[in-house]
Amino acid sequence: MWPYFLLSGVFMLGFYAREANRRDSPPLSAVGVFLAFVVLTVAIGWRHDVGGDWDAYVYYVERAKVADWQLILARTEPGYNLLNWSVVQLGGDVYTVNILSAAAFSAGLIAFANRQPSPLLVLVVAIPYLVMVVAMGYSRQAVAIGLFLFAINRLERRSVIGYLLCITLAATFHKTAIILAPLAVVLGGQRWWMYTVIIAMASVGLYQQFLASSVEILYENYWEAEYSSQGALIRTLLNVLPAVLFLYWRKRFQLPKSQQQFWLLMSAVSVALLFMLFFAKSSTAVDRVGLYLIPIQLFVWSRLPAAVAPKGGRDLMHWQSAVVGLYVSVQVVWLFFAGHAFAWLPYQSYLAIWLQGA
Repeated sequence: MWPYFLLSGVFMLGFYAREANRRDSPPLSAVGVFLAFVVLTVAIGWRHDVGGDWDAYVYYVERAKVADWQLILARTEPGYNLLNWSVVQLGGDVYTVNILSAAAFSAGLIAFANRQPSPLLVLVVAIPYLVMVVAMGYSRQAVAIGLFLFAINRLERRSVIGYLLCITLAATFHKTAIILAPLAVVLGGQRWWMYTVIIAMASVGLYQQFLASSVEILYENYWEAEYSSQGALIRTLLNVLPAVLFLYWRKRFQLPKSQQQFWLLMSAVSVALLFMLFFAKSSTAVDRVGLYLIPIQLFVWSRLPAAVAPKGGRDLMHWQSAVVGLYVSVQVVWLFFAGHAFAWLPYQSYLAIWLQGA
């Protein structure tokens, strides 16, 4: 499991070397962005037999070999299916699909991180679960989350159309991403009625296009089947803790009104999911929705140290180190105690396998 600790260690060292003990740090340079992108994309995309759904993604590629593009587009999640079909037509394989999916996810994560006061702290927080578990285990939803992070950037620039376009593209990789469309309502302002109508129409259209035909199946598989996800409570609490801290200290974050409303909404939903976890028939359904709320962790933990230690200095370093320590603990606990960690262990790289065979 040392490759996982090496990956997180690289970003932790980079964080302490560049950003620790400073209230704000400039965005990553072009070189920094490139290096972070390459490291993340290679680590995620060139994995071999890593993740609980590995066989399912191999099947996607095999299925694409015997289907034409019209049939591919007619299926649910046409974006991911079209990606597989295109890769197969060009002579690629599951590793090619994974590297392209990883590139989309990594680009979204880095673009989001670079708009925060402490970009490398965002990446430190992201590695133990979002990168290591989600991106290396659930390729389709990882791409959707990467596009959601792009969408949040568009929302911060008050671009409703840009936000909805990103969410639409995300839904072509994982249809459940359409639940994120209504969040754009926070940009309403004085023209709230117009934004509400546009967002409502877009949400209904996306639902009809991507989710309507699958609702019954999803309901039966995730709700009526009463599936239970081991560790769902812990993963939900990882969203709830920063959400509660943001609700309590939101004024210290000094955000524009629309941004504050967006993160208030994300925080409220995170807390609501905790209560749903105790009453829902299926913890798996709640757990999967909670993956889309992981950005609350990235946002709050990267900004909270400066918000509660405005004068910087040792207080700031202590808060930053507490955040780093929390996510080191998350990584250790997951690798050593998670019931499904065996599917991620040992980490194997296709690049290493390729070099050995060359």
